[in-house]
Amino acid sequence: MTSMLRAALLLQTVQAANYFPGLAPASYSPEQNLPLFVNKLTSTHTQIPYDYYSLPFCHPKIKVQKCNIGSCLEGDKIENSLYKLNVLKNKPCSIVCRKKVTKIGAKRFARAIDDDYRVHWLVDNLPASTLLTNKVDPTRPYHVRGFPVGFRQEDESGKTQHFLFN
Repeated sequence: MTSMLRAALLLQTVQAANYFPGLAPASYSPEQNLPLFVNKLTSTHTQIPYDYYSLPFCHPKIKVQKCNIGSCLEGDKIENSLYKLNVLKNKPCSIVCRKKVTKIGAKRFARAIDDDYRVHWLVDNLPASTLLTNKVDPTRPYHVRGFPVGFRQEDESGKTQHFLFN
């Protein structure tokens, strides 16, 4: 009887090790839809986070997801997106939407790029990240949360151009 109790407790401990409080484990079948949620924009230069849709990205009818107390205290605002992902299905890039950006919107994107803002997405409650090369030891790359809104590049005349990752 004691050995059965120990085995049951051990099994429960192993199962608990794979469970994050507040998140039920999910299983997915091949080609099942996997929602991509958008969260916020952050920068280490300004320390001011913004909602993802505060920049003029294409967006669906926005539905704010319920957040747990930890993510609410961190200022997360998790919302749906237009991006469609499927489990274990390779798909070529496709156009999600077309949007004409105003001069003011373009300036807002350029400012976000200049201030090194990063986009935070969530897939299956896991944050998107960028793989970077370790300058000290290139054989040991590392991940950082999110990815840049875009990048700057000078053209032949020396004029700075801004490009979006979107």
